[in-house]
Formats: sequence, C-alpha cells, structure tokens
Amino acid sequence: MINSITSPVNLTYRLSSLTQLLARMETHTHDESENEARRLVALLRASSEFRGMDDLLQSARNAEQATSAAFPDKLQELISEIQHALERTPDNTGLVLIVSSDKIYSSLLVESLKAQNHQALIAESRRKADELLSSAPVAFCIVDVVLADLDGRAFINELRNHPETAALPIIAITPSITGTRYNHPSAFSVPGADGVFSKSAVLEDIANYLTLRLKRNYMKGLQSRRDLTTGLPNRAACHEIFKQLQRSIQKNDPMAFVLVGIPHFAALSNHCPPTACDELLRAMGVILSSELRATDVVARWDVSKFAILLTGEDHFGATKAVEKLLPELSHLTIKNSTGQLIPIVVCIGITIHDSNTAIEDAALRAESHLYMAFSEADSHSARNQIISDAAPISHREEPVALCLTNPNVANVIKQILERETFRVETFTNTESVFQRMTSTPFSLLILDDELPQESGFHLLQQLNTQKYASALSTMMMVSNKESIERVMKLGASDYFLKPPAMPEFLSQIRRIISHNSSLQSPPGITIMVVDHELPQLLLAGTTLHQMGTCQILLAKSAADALHRLKSSHPDYLILDTLLPFISVQEFINQIENMDWLKNTKIILAAQQPATPPPLAERQPILGVISRPYMPAILLEELRKWIPTLPKTNKGRSPADPRLLELEIQRILALKP
Repeated sequence: MINSITSPVNLTYRLSSLTQLLARMETHTHDESENEARRLVALLRASSEFRGMDDLLQSARNAEQATSAAFPDKLQELISEIQHALERTPDNTGLVLIVSSDKIYSSLLVESLKAQNHQALIAESRRKADELLSSAPVAFCIVDVVLADLDGRAFINELRNHPETAALPIIAITPSITGTRYNHPSAFSVPGADGVFSKSAVLEDIANYLTLRLKRNYMKGLQSRRDLTTGLPNRAACHEIFKQLQRSIQKNDPMAFVLVGIPHFAALSNHCPPTACDELLRAMGVILSSELRATDVVARWDVSKFAILLTGEDHFGATKAVEKLLPELSHLTIKNSTGQLIPIVVCIGITIHDSNTAIEDAALRAESHLYMAFSEADSHSARNQIISDAAPISHREEPVALCLTNPNVANVIKQILERETFRVETFTNTESVFQRMTSTPFSLLILDDELPQESGFHLLQQLNTQKYASALSTMMMVSNKESIERVMKLGASDYFLKPPAMPEFLSQIRRIISHNSSLQSPPGITIMVVDHELPQLLLAGTTLHQMGTCQILLAKSAADALHRLKSSHPDYLILDTLLPFISVQEFINQIENMDWLKNTKIILAAQQPATPPPLAERQPILGVISRPYMPAILLEELRKWIPTLPKTNKGRSPADPRLLELEIQRILALKP
C-alpha cells in the first residue's frame, strides 16, 4: 500500500545503533556487539565514500582498521564525527500531510506551515491519505482525530503498525476543549502521536513544533523498521520479528512477550522538557538491550513502552530474565522543568504463548498485566512491579458504571470488564445513574450517544457541576463525527466509535483509568528542612514523609540550602536556628532577594520555642517549633502553622519513597 521512504545516508539510525553497541561492548566482554558494530562501520564507510563525506570516511576507516583493544576508542571518535555531521547538515523543512475533513482549519494550517517554508498536502479522507502516502515523500503527518470516515486515532495506530510509516512523526489535532475539566489536549488518549494539540492552539505553535522536530534530525535516515529516538526496532518491526521467531521455534516451545512501561508517563512528560523525556527513553533502551541476551529482541512498542521477545522461556525463565533488569532500571531519573531529578518507576507485564498465538493476542495479555502492575505501583508506594500469567497479585476492582441503549451489548461489555476484574454495575437510564453516583463513587462511567432524549449528553453536562464527579472518568460510545465533537466539548474523558473492537476498547479503558489515577493524586506541599545535624535532618524528613502528602527536601547546611533554593520552590522552610557560620537573620536576608521564594513561609526550629523569632522585613515567619525533634511533638506543633498537614495518615499511602531516598543519598554524599 505504501512505498518505502528512504534516505541516502541513515546517520541518525547509525548514530543510535553504534551508541547502543558501544554501551554493550563496555558491559559485556563476550558478546557479538563488536562484530555487529564493525559491520555497521563498514557500511557507513562505503556510503560515506560514495557521498564524498571525507571527515566521516576517515573516522570510519580508522575504526574499521583498529584492533579489538583500540576499537571502542575509535568507535567513540566515529560517533562524535557522526554527531558533527548531523549538526552541519540541518534539514528544517519537509513535505507535510494534513489528514482532516475540516477544510477551513486545514487551509489555515497550510498557510501557517508555508510561512516556515514547509510544503503541505491535504487529505480529506482515508483513501486520499493512503494515495498521498504512497506517492509523495511525506516527512511529517498531522492527523485530525475527528475524521468524516473513521476515528483519526485508529488511523494513527495503523500508521504505527505499518513498516513504511512506523517511524513517521505524527501530530494529533483534537477538538477545542477549553473550559472543561479536561482542558489539556494530552488528557485525551492518542497513542502513537508524537505531539497533541487542540484546534484552539495557536497555529504558529504547531508549525514551530514541527520545525523543531525536523531541526532535531528526526527525519534524517528515516528507516521503516527503526525507532529514531532509541535506535531500537519499532512496533512494525516487532510484528515482523515476532512472526519470524514463531516460525523458527518448535510447535510446543514457549515464547515470552514482555511489555515494560513507565506509569503516568503522559503526566510526567507535561512537567519535563521533551529532551529529558527522549534521554530517559534512550537510557531505558540501552539498559534493556545491554542486560539481555544477544538472541533476545527489544523494540520500542509505544510512547512509553518497550516490548521484549524471549524465545524458549517459560514464566520462571522470563521472570528471572526481567528481574535482572530492575536494579539498573531502578536508578533511572528524569529532570523536570526546574532541574529537579525525579525517580522513575518501571512496571513489567509478562505473558507466555506458543507458535500459534497471534501477536495481537499476546500483546493484549501482556498489556493487561502491565496495567495491573501500574495499579499495584500506585497502591504500594510506587515500587517497581512485575506481573505475569503465573503471578497475578491482586484484582483491580475499580467500579465502573455502564449505561447503554442495547442490553445485549451492555452484557457483553460487562462480562469482558469483569473478566478484567473491574466491578461493573449496569443501568437502564441516566436518572438512576445520577442518583447512584451521589452515594457511590465510580472510577469510570460509560454512556451511549443514543440514549433517549439525548440524556447521555445531559448527564455529562450535569457532572461538570458536581464536586463528587471531579475524580470520575467518563467515556461515551458514539456513532458519528458530530457526537464526537459534542462529547469532547462537554468534558468527557474519551470516546469510542461503534461498534467497539474489544481489544482496543479494553486498552482504552485501561489508559483512561490509569491516567485518572494520576490526576487524583493530591498535589501535596513541599517542605524543605534545613539543619546542621544529620540525625535531626533524617528524623524530621522521614516523619513528614509518612504523612503521605509532603514532598520533602533536605539541606545539610545554610550553604546547601541557599544553593538548592536557586532551583527549588518549597512552600515551607523549617530552619534550624543553630546553623553554624550564619545567623537566622543573615540567612533570611539572603533568600529575600530570591523573588520566586516570596510565598515561602519559614518555621524556626529552636531549643527554646518560647523565644520570639527574629523579624524579617518581607519574608513571612510563622512561628517556632521544638528542636531536637520528636515525631509526635513535631507533627503536633507543625499543624499549628501548616493547616494542610493532615491530622492522621490513616488511609493514605506515603509519598513516593524514592524521592526521600534520593534526598538522603544526596546529603550523605555531601562533604562534611
């Protein structure tokens, strides 16, 4: 259907592949990585010679002729030269395909793209889009999720599954949703899209995003079976490799399909720069590739998921194989927009299949286990989780309300959801749903756009005004484009076209509930404890952390605190009055010059709490608490000054312990 789109010298692909092979060579003494690297170097030398790229040619020759001992150094020099070559040959323009049935919006978008020297084609239907992808060198695709003849998200998924378009950068356009409780475009699940914008977004922002992606050379060396961010095989390639492996194994031999994912990655990426997200995914790819056997296959499956194919492994072998990955994966962190390092939680789902199992079925089972692991991580202080066919831990049991016009369809969906361990309650009309919700909290409500007198739409509108519905996800099964636009503007979490294909329908429900659980997490407060004694610092930090709503920052001295306050914005500062080398007043005078801390409130910790605190001109000092700290007294005194500190931690899970562990490791590493 779609012709191959290639590039003369696949520098980005070569860069990713050689970087990963070098990492494997450094960690594996007996490995085939050197042979594979030498093969790629030889190909690069030949293509560089043909293209007249002299600097790259010489570096490739040096690496090709190097001994085994010198090869890693020469390979590193070649990698550096590839990076320089990419920087010297920027490509900021490309042919853009806009897939949308909204003629006015498409025309405006074309004009915005032309202003940045991009050529654009418009496809108003699926058939036209296929024709243009087959005949034109499309470098970028913009897809309206609401199309006249199909769901745009389904079209994006098909592009990702097809080898020739699997690596094509894609922007998804959602209807304008301003004013609803889901007013961020990423609230809508668009799997496979590199970026998501609503129609209310400034067109210039979309054009700028597209230009930036091309400047990063995402299109350099576009290869149909390679993910250009990580250098790993992409999802389409994974489909092909899966079938090849099935043909190579004996009929009854087992094969493991593993999905590795990061829970709440979409919410995480909203607070981190795109470059930080790419670095994290590349680091994950390197770990997965280097820690497994050379015969194992690692592929980029989705935006935040990796697939692993393990031949000849049963549940025990597959579990042991992935358990070896956790120590390395547990050290992964990502920098947010303020420069703070956030520890990453990794979850794994494992299923075992045979030579007759379709990859879609294997992926569906592995995904079910992965989302169960996400749920377990949320309820167990964000620990890494592994769940497989042989080791299900617990049931999800999120309550789901189902109100559809067709009772037969409702019964089928109810049975499927209950098989997934959701607790499902069916209703025949929206009045009974609304009455039930006033007393029973549901995680998800599934409605029908053909309920009598448009009652499904009216219920969505009612729920927008109800406080108890703030944590509720809503989904409507729709039959046409008009219903999609109306549903999204009314604030639904998502929609699904009739008739629902059950595998995709289940995947969508898992994503909705997983996304909503991240939104329900209380934002909490950030407290920095500044103390010159390590035991006091640890005692105060762990006590506050157990309350479950506090993010704790620790500073071992005034100098450490002042350094960290340049990039941190705590709500409260607990300040030791016995800090050496600096008085409390001097410390406060220094932070008064930091405008971003104007709302930070100070609580002094002193041996004589009755002593009046020193006064500052601008920085608010709430009061004084006792030091040395004693857990019960500390919390009792702090509640006088911090009204949001809960009276008890009953029913609350402590905040992510990795954040506190990271703080402790940091202060232990400080020189005395």
